[in-house]
Amino acid sequence: MGLVESTARTASSTTSGRNSTTDQQTNARPGRQEPIGKAKPLPGSPKAQRAKAIKATNKAGAPQTGTAPTAFVDTLLEQLCEEFGQERVHRYFNEKARVQLAGGKLDIAVPTSFHADLIERRFGKKLREILSEIAPERTPTVEFRVDPIQFPGLDDPDLIPQPKQAKTKPSQGLARARSAKKVFDERYDLDRYVIGESNEIAFDAASQIADLTGNLAFTRLFLHSECGLGKTHLLRGIARRVLAQNPSARVRYVPAEAFTNEYIASVQAGNVDSFHKRYRGLDLLCLDDIHFLARKNATQVELLHTFDAIDLGGSRLVLASDGHPSQIESLSKGLVNRFLSGLVVQIHTPDIALRKRLVCEFATRRGLRLDESSAMRLVEDPNTGTWSVRELEGALTRISAAAGVITDRTPEGKIPAHVIDRALSALGRANSAPLRAIRFENVRDCVCQTLEVEHKDLGASGRHKRVVMARAVITLLCKKTTTLSYPEIARKMGKTNHSTVITAHQRIEKQLGDTVSLGLMADGMTIQQLADSIERRVRQPMS
Repeated sequence: MGLVESTARTASSTTSGRNSTTDQQTNARPGRQEPIGKAKPLPGSPKAQRAKAIKATNKAGAPQTGTAPTAFVDTLLEQLCEEFGQERVHRYFNEKARVQLAGGKLDIAVPTSFHADLIERRFGKKLREILSEIAPERTPTVEFRVDPIQFPGLDDPDLIPQPKQAKTKPSQGLARARSAKKVFDERYDLDRYVIGESNEIAFDAASQIADLTGNLAFTRLFLHSECGLGKTHLLRGIARRVLAQNPSARVRYVPAEAFTNEYIASVQAGNVDSFHKRYRGLDLLCLDDIHFLARKNATQVELLHTFDAIDLGGSRLVLASDGHPSQIESLSKGLVNRFLSGLVVQIHTPDIALRKRLVCEFATRRGLRLDESSAMRLVEDPNTGTWSVRELEGALTRISAAAGVITDRTPEGKIPAHVIDRALSALGRANSAPLRAIRFENVRDCVCQTLEVEHKDLGASGRHKRVVMARAVITLLCKKTTTLSYPEIARKMGKTNHSTVITAHQRIEKQLGDTVSLGLMADGMTIQQLADSIERRVRQPMS
């Protein structure tokens, strides 16, 4: 069976699987015995290795004092690694939990109740099975204990202490909202979110804060990641699900730029009270692209008051940004502290397993049937999805359009790899040596080196000819080779206003035929030739 014909692991399938796992955990009894007459495990298999470890542990006796509890825990974690993989067990039990054996109990200390629930759902059933096999006569009970003191790394996005429980109250005088179908496209439904190791914690947190029926351990969620990894999908999905559960709820999803523009317009019109009513009586506010508020002091003050008003009402707040709250430049200390008081979760770059599932899901949605080599061509090419979910989806959209013209198919009706290569080539995508993914830093470094400009000069107010040229060339190449928006390019250059970046881009596009005259080796070239030579350096294959 080809890769694409396998079922992608989406949120809907994952949710049902987790529910069944929870039911099994409820019925599991510590200390269960293997049935008599069960077939012996094959030599060298994980079960055989576990049996060997159990035999050695039983021979040493049940752990009570001294170093025995440590050895017992080590054996337990080794068996978990065999089942789930060392990297995954390390992520949960070394970074987000402290495990020890004390008084016949397996004590698992965690920073928040959210992490306790997460570990219970991920590992609970298998953890108890292994415990009953290691110590069948005196199986320790498993107890979770919330102890944020053991996790002092408050800046770690996954180790934020549990905030005080806020009692959720419905807002007074709720206005009937438009239906979820009209407000939010079904493409952003949480059930359509493709889950992997890099984003599963963020998805679990989003699902919990979108659930109006349960007792929530947190009412504030802050998601952060690089561009194009699914933050906006989660924010819109949360809003869509809340409206689906309660159509009368007051829910608002808004990018930070739109929030800023609304606030400025209300001040200019002398209608700030109306702005307050729109935002401070909400049941759920989803605010995207928080990094846009950097250096916008007046808007930050207004958001701070809005934040406090929503929090006092027991409502929920979900935010997203390209960086961790403590890493956003020129953000007020008050806002940073409030963001950190909630649950802060990072979405990581998708690994190869998640990229495979994404290729399957996106291809299926477009009616594309890819053979194994075609799918792997997209998974492995750094320019077609290794770094960004958004880029991968865009590549498949373009291939879907090209596939309507290039009609070659395998006998099974699938699109072969050479068609993918031809389609990418037709789109201006080289198909020989893989090219490195283009980042802002790649462009900036090459431009600054060529034009002999310091990085810090880009964000300064100086108007030296080389600095002006550097800003314009960086913007030109970033718009051509990356998915960055004008505000993102401006922010990365250290500029407070992205309108200057737009102006620089428009001006240089009209001057591409002009000759460079900057007192450099590039003098005599046209601006177009200069930009092309820098682009070739930026796109050089990784050695």
